[in-house]
Amino acid sequence: MRRFQVPQPQPEPEPNSVPPLKIHSAEEIMNKPRPLKAKWGDWIFDDRRLTLTCYGCYAHPDNGYEIDLEEIDCSAEMLDTIFQIRNKNWATPQRLKDLLDALHALLRPQANYCSFGQDTKVPSAEILKKRFSDQN
Repeated sequence: MRRFQVPQPQPEPEPNSVPPLKIHSAEEIMNKPRPLKAKWGDWIFDDRRLTLTCYGCYAHPDNGYEIDLEEIDCSAEMLDTIFQIRNKNWATPQRLKDLLDALHALLRPQANYCSFGQDTKVPSAEILKKRFSDQN
């Protein structure tokens, strides 16, 4: 014979038991560490070498097309990288979108390189290392 346990009724929460809301500043929200995603479509981020590699592209099917993120230290470098890749025959619209998503997630270009239309020089390694240290 099986015994079934009858669920006990749960007490009703107090009507005023909602924790108080905390209001965050825009700076707190922008600087809040976010988990770093490691893959965007065919692009894979290597956090040891600080590279972004496109695997499966036609030009380099075995080892991929690699971007050394440490070479990007201003908006002009980033734009040059984007347009170099845009001119590759394997650069599909989806691969370009994924590249932009990866650069946005990893380096936060508008905040770090061209805020208010001003070009700023910041080594990407510095940005990435700070982001990783914020994660721990």
